Amino acid sequence: MHLWALPVESVFGDRAVREGADDPLERPVAVREEVRGQRILVSVSDEARRRGIRPGIKESEGRARDLGGTTARTTGNGLEVRPRDVSLEQARLEHAAELLFAFGPEVELGPPNLLFVEVGRSRRAIAKRLKRPVAELDDRTIAEAIQRVMTKAGHRSSVAVASDPDTARTLVEHLTRSMFAASGKRPRGSSKPKKADAVAVVEADASTALASLPLEAIVWTDRRADPEGVLQQRMRAAVSSLQLLGVRDVGRFASLPAAQISSRFGDAGALMARRATGSTSRPLRRFVPSERTVESFELDAVTEDLEPILFVLKRLFDRLEARLSARSRAVSAVAIRFVVEPSMGSRIAHDAARQRSSKRTETVELCFARATRRAAMMLTLARERLGGSLPGAVMAVTIEARALEPDHGAQLDLFTNRAKRIEEVSELVGRLQAALGERTIFSPAIADTHRPEAAWKTLPFDIDAALAEAPVEKPPRISAPTLVAPLAEQAGARASLPRVDAGLVVTTIPEQVEAPSKVEAPAWPKAIQRKPEDEPLPPLPPRPLELLPTPERVTLAKTPGVANEDGVITWRGRRLVVVRLGATERLEAEWWTAKPLARDYWVAEIADGRRLWLYAESTGGVFVHGIFD
Repeated sequence: MHLWALPVESVFGDRAVREGADDPLERPVAVREEVRGQRILVSVSDEARRRGIRPGIKESEGRARDLGGTTARTTGNGLEVRPRDVSLEQARLEHAAELLFAFGPEVELGPPNLLFVEVGRSRRAIAKRLKRPVAELDDRTIAEAIQRVMTKAGHRSSVAVASDPDTARTLVEHLTRSMFAASGKRPRGSSKPKKADAVAVVEADASTALASLPLEAIVWTDRRADPEGVLQQRMRAAVSSLQLLGVRDVGRFASLPAAQISSRFGDAGALMARRATGSTSRPLRRFVPSERTVESFELDAVTEDLEPILFVLKRLFDRLEARLSARSRAVSAVAIRFVVEPSMGSRIAHDAARQRSSKRTETVELCFARATRRAAMMLTLARERLGGSLPGAVMAVTIEARALEPDHGAQLDLFTNRAKRIEEVSELVGRLQAALGERTIFSPAIADTHRPEAAWKTLPFDIDAALAEAPVEKPPRISAPTLVAPLAEQAGARASLPRVDAGLVVTTIPEQVEAPSKVEAPAWPKAIQRKPEDEPLPPLPPRPLELLPTPERVTLAKTPGVANEDGVITWRGRRLVVVRLGATERLEAEWWTAKPLARDYWVAEIADGRRLWLYAESTGGVFVHGIFD
């Protein structure tokens, strides 16, 4: 796969989306690079090509061609040139490579703009992803599916399918050049090239597919094997010599004796001969993605409005979802980092000081109740968490996936909607956590202690367990002969029971039956004597519905001039008259700890009808521990 517009997409792609343009390649833009002190255009947009601007020319020549056109003079929409960002291109190339893991486990990077993926052993998985039978899945269908994935990610690409990586690269680079030549002949305003124009498939023999290509198509080298370009220069010199002899295409070059080509042009000629016949074969250099999954966006101008930032977050979340889906991963948390500066109305002496010292980073953590990779849920929780305001004037946004874990998908059921309910409850719990706090949503569990305030603990809310359906007990299966057999035959089949016949019919009923004089106890089963520990536990005293997290101390109220005022306490600054005490209970436990439990509890009824749960300690203090409903 050839991402031929990667330099332009890296520099202009995100900015074009924020400014409202449909496609950065529909504007006259270009990317330049310093080569031996000269500014050379390395990548241009479709609109720039229509104006006669090509990669490889100087920036000054490109601006001259743009000003010479009638469109630039009438509309004032001139060529915009920006410097190349190699690090950003590499990051976007790696992000695109992660998307290819959806089509095969072996992916290779070919800097600066090539990607390889092995799809031969993954056809069954690809057919399942594309929802097609394996028998109907051909190479062109796979190539078009890869191209759709790249188009959705914002990349222009050409795709070629061959039996080896070198043949595929030769085809895809020639395909891109042919596409550029065809688009340059079209008048401005014509339709874009069809998708079939950007897809090439070797149906049978590789040498047959390469025969019609010009000889320059096989002149390329890998930067990692030929960093200085020495081998490529020798190959170009060989092509020049061959063209003087009338050899201009790959097919005629492949008909020449390979031994003479090697002896005359050396290792460069031998490599060209192998490429011309499609006999090169090598394994892919596997690309290992980084464990960190980060997406960034830098704004041209700061903004304090929430809606543009949500639009940016939606784009970043969509990219994150595509990368997670290709890697079969899900995340439990996402960190959003905003690079902000104070409001422009703040008093700072100089603008230089503002740029140097006033920038800061604000981080917002999104925690999900259940691991997910859905961009829609992430955006909903981000909107809920931000609460309609930003931490300041935002200059850049970065999202990072945290707590990655394998995502095996959900098993759908034909008769229940459990998978859909789990997604709905997950989104609901996530929104509640974003609005109220992460620790406010939990499941209570009983703790192994006699101390009332510590008798329960909080556990993370388990959505799968909460929505689990109770198992259905099936009735015991009874064989068919047992159901249809007559009762007499069932009874007669047992040796210990008499057969039902006329001799067992009762004809008379005695009027009086004398009771036996002595009733002997049966030998079995023997009577079991009950033990005290077998008796059921007595019911506990009443417990309050509302238990205070921390017991609150009360004092005995005193009136001036009165020695003691029985039945009156002071709690929360109010005098309460206790009319009745009941349900006394003593709790003693945890004697081995630093604070052993030794309390006497009462249920105190107040004059106004309320009931309090009071306890007294051995030190003499009285506390309110709960309130009855």
